[in-house]
Amino acid sequence: MPRLHVLLAASLFLACSSQSPAAPAEPPAEKSADAPPADAPPEEGFADPNAKPGEDPPEDCEFRVKGECYKDKDAACKAAGCEPDKCVVLESFPAQIECG
Repeated sequence: MPRLHVLLAASLFLACSSQSPAAPAEPPAEKSADAPPADAPPEEGFADPNAKPGEDPPEDCEFRVKGECYKDKDAACKAAGCEPDKCVVLESFPAQIECG
């Protein structure tokens, strides 16, 4: 039985002494030098991850160009800067205009 106490004490001593000290927490990762600042506008062609959901368009808004609503295609095409024969209506609601 005395051996059991010696073995238990020795294993407890070895177990406690073999623990390494707690590793220090890693500092927060620094932002990449080529990352854009947080307040930079989104790149063209990419959705803005900070954008808020848009409001529902008015019921009489058939076409939307640069955030403005238009009731007829001709006015929307003109607002988009498209020539009448180059004006393309995209299938969405409200419809969006693209010069083609």
